[in-house]
Amino acid sequence: PRNGAFTFQVHAEYDLLLQIQKDLDAKRPSKSSRSSLNSLALSDIDSTKIILKSVDDYCYGKQWMYHIGSEKGKAISRFLRSGVERWLKRDDRKNKKFICLDCGTYCGYSSLVLASTLREIANELQNSIMEDQTEETFEFHVYTTEVSSKLINVAQSVFRMAKMEQYITPILMKSDGKESLSATMKQNGVMGIDFLLFDHAKNLYLSDLNDLEAAGLLKAGSYVSADNVVFNKLDAYRYHMEQLQAKGIVETRLDEMNLEYSNNLKDGIEQTIYLKDP
Repeated sequence: PRNGAFTFQVHAEYDLLLQIQKDLDAKRPSKSSRSSLNSLALSDIDSTKIILKSVDDYCYGKQWMYHIGSEKGKAISRFLRSGVERWLKRDDRKNKKFICLDCGTYCGYSSLVLASTLREIANELQNSIMEDQTEETFEFHVYTTEVSSKLINVAQSVFRMAKMEQYITPILMKSDGKESLSATMKQNGVMGIDFLLFDHAKNLYLSDLNDLEAAGLLKAGSYVSADNVVFNKLDAYRYHMEQLQAKGIVETRLDEMNLEYSNNLKDGIEQTIYLKDP
C-alpha cells in the first residue's frame, strides 16, 4: 500500500507531533466537567499511554513509521519488568539507580515504553512501601542515543508532552563512528547498564555490544533486547549470543512476532540475560 511498510513521507514526524497534541487535547477533562477534585492535568503515565496509542493509530491508519509498536512494546515491557524484579533482589543495588540505554531514539516511542514501565513499577513499590512503612525507594533513568539532531528535537517534544522528560536523557551521537558508545555513556556518568535496547543501525548491534561488554558496562544481571533480528537477518548477533549461552554467560531466547505495523512480515526480538560478566 501507498503508506505501508517502508514507505516514507517527508515531514511525517512533524505531522505525527500534531496528531499527538490533538489526541492529548481530546483526552483532557473539559473545564465544564472539572470539579475541585478533577484537575485538567493528566499524569505522566496517562499521558504516555495516550501518546503511544496515538502513534500506533497514526502508523496503522495514516503512515507506516519505524516505532517498535504495541506488540513489541508489550514484550519489551514484560522483559524489563523481569529485569527490575531480579535487580531489586540484588544486595549491591543500594543507593543505585536502575539504568536503561535505548539505542535508536527515533521519535521517542521506545524510550517512553521503558520510562512508563519503570514509572509504573516505582508507583507499585511506593504503594507497597507505604503499606509496609519501609523507606526503600526505586529510582531509574533512561538514556537514549540518536545520530539525527532533527529526530532528537522531535523526541524531546514527545517526552515533554508525556511529562517524562525528567526521566529520559537524549544523547546526540556523531554519525562518523569515531566516538564509541561506551565512551559516550561514560562521559554521561553511566558506569553500568541494567537494561539495553538495540533498535538503531542494524550493522552496529554486534560491534556496539562487544564495545559495551569490553568496557564493563554490561555485566552479570544486565538485560538486553535486540529488535529486528529476524527481519534484518542479524545472524552474526544471534550466533554471538548462542555462543555466550553455550559458555553459560547468558540466557537468550527469540521472541517471534510480526514487524511493527504489519500483518505478514516476520520479525523477532532477541531477549538476553547476562548470568555472568562477559
